Amino acid sequence: MIDFQIIFIVGSSRSGTTMMGRILANNSNVFTFKELHFFNILSKSNFYNKLSIDESIVLLAKLLCVQDNSIFEVNRYKNYLFQAREILPNKQFTSFGIYSFFINHTLKINNKTIACLQTPNNMHFLNDINKYFSNALIINMVRDPRDVLLSQKNKWKRRFLGASKIPLFEAFRSYANYHPIITSKVLEASLRKTLLLKHNHNFKIVFFEKFLNHSEETLKNICSFLSIEYSKEMLLVPLVGSSTENDLSNKLFLDKSKIFKWKKGGLNNAEIYLSELILKEYIIKFNYQTVKFKLFPLLLIFYFLTLPVKLLLSLLLNLYRKFNFFQYFKKLLFVK
Repeated sequence: MIDFQIIFIVGSSRSGTTMMGRILANNSNVFTFKELHFFNILSKSNFYNKLSIDESIVLLAKLLCVQDNSIFEVNRYKNYLFQAREILPNKQFTSFGIYSFFINHTLKINNKTIACLQTPNNMHFLNDINKYFSNALIINMVRDPRDVLLSQKNKWKRRFLGASKIPLFEAFRSYANYHPIITSKVLEASLRKTLLLKHNHNFKIVFFEKFLNHSEETLKNICSFLSIEYSKEMLLVPLVGSSTENDLSNKLFLDKSKIFKWKKGGLNNAEIYLSELILKEYIIKFNYQTVKFKLFPLLLIFYFLTLPVKLLLSLLLNLYRKFNFFQYFKKLLFVK
């Protein structure tokens, strides 16, 4: 029995999930967790199987470690084994049970009553989430796909724009992961899920652009959906997390210049063409505008030739992050 309220903020990476998590964290009852990556990295693929006591302690230690540090430092979990052993009841848990125990424990020590989980990748595990957390409320952030593409293209720069704790390997992994076809296909999987779930009673789509343009009105609507108290001060969040500009943690406001940034440069015509070719259905359904090309972008040839190399490189650099990468990769890119 889950005795706490829980909010999941999901969507494609670089679509505003972290921004929304920071905003909700400004509510006195909400605790926003770091990106835990419980489903796609920390847990085994079957979340309902019973774990041994030792396995439960290790999983809890990893969650404690990631929350204190980041997913990049999960290998330090051994430093948290004693703490995990001390707080965990001496009984068997499932992976989901440990996840729930950790969330409840963190809420209690921070004197909060509402958990906000803002790992974008949770988008692909909403069936399990809705099954286990029957009271979960889902906020799905949606952003113009070309802005997502631009931000993903520059994501590797975060290490040099204020997020210095990101390991150099992770910056390289982000750089290597980007390819307009692969990135667009990953985004397609997220938007496909959005359309499948949009009529669910516990599911709310929030458009990044509308939120920045009509922040107060949209936030009031979100707070009503979540049954939490609205305050204008919730919108005062630090200007950090950009993939193109330095962090300004002392500046508390929402930067409207991030709307349709792709129109100001950063993507070449071939990248725009490919993203629209793959994502046209979603661009139209979400009321974004497509571009008409007078000439066929010759750079397309380069992207098609480099696709196999990038796929292989992405596979090799991400193997360590997934319990079952091949199943996850298939689920993300190819299964309709």
